[in-house]
Amino acid sequence: MNHISKYIESKVVVLLFLIINCLHIQAQNESYLIHISNHLNLINPAFISENEDSFFKSSYKKFWSSVPEGPENIAISFGLPIGNNLSMGASIVRDKVFIESDTYAGLDLAYTMQLDRFSNLRVGIKVGGSSFSIDPSSLNTYNNTVDPSLVSVNRFNPNTGFGILYTSN
Repeated sequence: MNHISKYIESKVVVLLFLIINCLHIQAQNESYLIHISNHLNLINPAFISENEDSFFKSSYKKFWSSVPEGPENIAISFGLPIGNNLSMGASIVRDKVFIESDTYAGLDLAYTMQLDRFSNLRVGIKVGGSSFSIDPSSLNTYNNTVDPSLVSVNRFNPNTGFGILYTSN
């Protein structure tokens, strides 16, 4: 009986460990998610060919409009068919919050395969990059000494993506 009790006790400890670790889950928070309903190609490049029509979309969101240099977000995307079941497009997202600026630009290419009369499989690739900068020069400091933590930051990160979209009537 003691052996079974230790076995059950070890399983309960493992289960409690897993439950406690699952309580603290983090996710990526990107500013362009506020535009997701209008700019699906930001997440999945296969959406560039969803309607097989040319499109141009833009969105603008300003938060705290009464606060000078409050957060604002701009998203622009377009797409057009280029023939032979191919579509191409581009998207730009700019997020600015006080001294921080984040800009993303990407190019999409999508191919549509007709599986049968009623369904299509769209495959897309995305290449682009993100530019992130912090400019603390506009901050007002009330101290004569220089704060070593107030340094400019300029960084560029290349991005690639792949997406699949299945549609059926």
